[in-house]
Amino acid sequence: MAEKFTEFELEERAQKLRCEQLPLQPALPQGLHVIPNASSKSSQQPLE
Repeated sequence: MAEKFTEFELEERAQKLRCEQLPLQPALPQGLHVIPNASSKSSQQPLE
């Protein structure tokens, strides 16, 4: 049963990571819209 619990925890962790990685993207299906936006920002100030 411990294995099943870890699987569930991993899924929850993955979801949390996704939310943390894309704070500007709550759950919008417009992922492609963020790509050009990020490129524009990258031009102004490089990613550190």
